[in-house]
Amino acid sequence: ADALAPFSERESPDGWGLAAINAGRTALVKEPRRFASALQQDSSDAARALRTSGETLLFHLRESSVGKNTIENTHPFRRQFLKRTFLFMHNGTVPDVKKLPLSRLERAGQTDSEHAFLWFLEAMPPAPPKNLARWLKGESDLIRRLGKFNFVMAEGNTLWAYADTAMCYAERRASS
Repeated sequence: ADALAPFSERESPDGWGLAAINAGRTALVKEPRRFASALQQDSSDAARALRTSGETLLFHLRESSVGKNTIENTHPFRRQFLKRTFLFMHNGTVPDVKKLPLSRLERAGQTDSEHAFLWFLEAMPPAPPKNLARWLKGESDLIRRLGKFNFVMAEGNTLWAYADTAMCYAERRASS
């Protein structure tokens, strides 16, 4: 909760989302409006976000460039695939990523971010490679040619990050 306090003052004109990972299970809360506005208007989702704890927390502030201001377009995205749960959030714009075909998964929203995420999942080998990070980097390098592509993807307590232009993160550990 204390980790989210600074974000209540920051701009997130098109939404915010929080994913909490505990023992491999995920909880997701998100809204397509400013985090500070949600707190001021006593949003139960924002209040729940402030009370959320987890082994790993992913928090995303959305400033949209593709897609309407809806819950479906608000990050992080969560999908079950290959009997695993994946989370994804992205910063940047890669409008031409939609030229990469999807054959098995359907977008819930209109964003280039969700399309890139689903493309990753569809392209992933049925038995993910032992070095998934190397595989993701190769695929990310392809998408990066289509625009700006910074992302964090998680499965369980494993995180993968790709920084094309810039990425911010904070790491805090519980005191023992």
